[in-house]
Amino acid sequence: MSAAASASNGAIDFLAPGLIHALGNSLFAIRGLAQLLGDGSSAATAARSATILEACARADHALDVLRWLSPAPGDGDEPAPAGELLGSLARLATVSFRERGLRLALEDDAVQCAGLVSGGPFMQAVTALLRVLCGLLPPGVDATVRVGVRVDEAGDVAVRALVERPEAGLPFPLGLEDVAARLAAELGQVARAARVETDGPQALNLRVPAFGRRAAGPA
Repeated sequence: MSAAASASNGAIDFLAPGLIHALGNSLFAIRGLAQLLGDGSSAATAARSATILEACARADHALDVLRWLSPAPGDGDEPAPAGELLGSLARLATVSFRERGLRLALEDDAVQCAGLVSGGPFMQAVTALLRVLCGLLPPGVDATVRVGVRVDEAGDVAVRALVERPEAGLPFPLGLEDVAARLAAELGQVARAARVETDGPQALNLRVPAFGRRAAGPA
């Protein structure tokens, strides 16, 4: 990472708590006014209120991601359902994939996974997984990274990222062993308890310890 990029990241980290606080307060005010607007009003006004509240809910999901990734001292280790966390993160990461001409999709039942994880480390680990894959896939290639999550046989939470194409095979060597090694190096900095492994020629498994466990074991 260049000195400029490192400085930029440091500035974002420093300002993130204030950003979260300011946006959270604004959403709180907007939500309160929308609820007042919808109480005892006409059907048209109630519909407008519902639209505003729905937009606030989407913004809340985005702020939740920032809260988990930029915890205040002592925060970040609170339990949270892995499926809900993955769903919130994927909503934001989809934009990064789309800007590179790629696609990110969730398994249909992903958000239903109720396995509890430490929110901060889980979000750091999954963000690293998605960032590495998005950065290593050739821009514009016709491929979808499909992500799912489940509780494995050992009781840990396993996030699976499958690189799929409409037709069989990929037009380039994905080199998942190298991808896994790069991801493992990043995890060593942000989520040491997580483990990464290849799952066939086109998929990676990221194993994160269940809440209260110190480290995830192998499959």
